[in-house]
Amino acid sequence: MTTTKEKKKKEKTQNKERFISILNNTGRDGVKYVIEELESLGFFEAPASSSHHLNEPGGLLKHSLNVYDEAMMLGSILSQHAPKSAHIYLRTALQSPASFMMYAKQRYTNEA
Repeated sequence: MTTTKEKKKKEKTQNKERFISILNNTGRDGVKYVIEELESLGFFEAPASSSHHLNEPGGLLKHSLNVYDEAMMLGSILSQHAPKSAHIYLRTALQSPASFMMYAKQRYTNEA
């Protein structure tokens, strides 16, 4: 029988693999380095919040995927009027990680 802890660990692993796949599928140069930087900063383990929704290890990654999924749903509706762009995929997927890289790491890791 699978425990809740094991399920959460599996979900975190799947989320990380999916996020990396999304970035790699853009075909952009330098994506490998972005992924390495996110890993070194602790993005994949960071909570989305210190006291609100998704305040759990991997919460920021889960939030990022939720935002991406919503944007892709809206994009499918809007694509009837405009072509899809790799830029849209990147911007949506990297919105939360970019914020994390700029502001949250110090608070998350308590580094000055």
